[in-house]
Amino acid sequence: MRLKYLFLLFLLTLSVHSAELLKKFDAGHAVTDMLFRDGVLFVSTEQGEVRLINFRNGKLIETIKLPSIRDFMGNPIPPKVYSIDISPSGKRMLIVSEASGGFSEVYLYEKGRGLEKLIDLGKNMIIKKGRFYNDNLAVFGLLGDEIALFDVDAKRFIYVVQVGTSSLSDINLSDDKNKVAVSDEGGVVTLVSVKDGKVLKRFKGVNVDKLYELDYRDEKILVGGRDRRVALYYTDTGRYRRFPSRFLVFSVAMDESAKLGAYLYNEENDVRIIELDTGRELDLLKGHEYPVSVILFLDGVVITGCDDGKIFVWRYKR
Repeated sequence: MRLKYLFLLFLLTLSVHSAELLKKFDAGHAVTDMLFRDGVLFVSTEQGEVRLINFRNGKLIETIKLPSIRDFMGNPIPPKVYSIDISPSGKRMLIVSEASGGFSEVYLYEKGRGLEKLIDLGKNMIIKKGRFYNDNLAVFGLLGDEIALFDVDAKRFIYVVQVGTSSLSDINLSDDKNKVAVSDEGGVVTLVSVKDGKVLKRFKGVNVDKLYELDYRDEKILVGGRDRRVALYYTDTGRYRRFPSRFLVFSVAMDESAKLGAYLYNEENDVRIIELDTGRELDLLKGHEYPVSVILFLDGVVITGCDDGKIFVWRYKR
């Protein structure tokens, strides 16, 4: 009787968590950001590289290497890449990276022209993330809870505004790119107008500690925190939902329709996939040996990038 019970329990577990591992890539170093465009997976790492991988066959197309920086002992080291983004035309790549002394630098990469430095160490700025607004304007999130709008061609800031009183964790633009959501270490999410930097709304009520990554799609903001809580804020109504986690929620993501969400769930590095409006668990992605730093939904699959450089492509249960 006991064996029969255990067998039924095993079958039930298989039916609940039925994600299929389709592919596995290796970026070589810890993954810090990922984007997909025209069949190419763009992956940035902690070791000063952006790798372009053919998503179909996993072959490396190109590696973009950033110049070395100096550590506190004066030794040359590769810079950590904080974020990457592709312009709407697909012709430009924005790269935010570590600089000497704990500051940041920003590069523009164009095929055939290589790397061009937009913001250098001399600015003494700590930029956490950058996203294109259009082909010539970029939005930056700065550590001091500041948002900046930057003219790429002119290499000048249009504005730099303070939007909160804590340290900034992450930013993401709305689908129409007219608003930017900001998470900070105070547990607050702030919604800001990209046009003029004015604060539109603030969202709180779920997290009581430092926030990490957030995603913003279709009037929904999904954000994870150090307090092992995941918050879903509805920007049009102010309503919110809370989802449980068993570990620090370093990474979150939503699918393009903003109906599904995914987040780092536990110390075993599993990623939980849920139906956002109901909270119903759809699947649990198991098999990551290191923490998942980036999650990306793509055409019925989920891509997870990890701190050991491994990239997994999953087909999940719907």
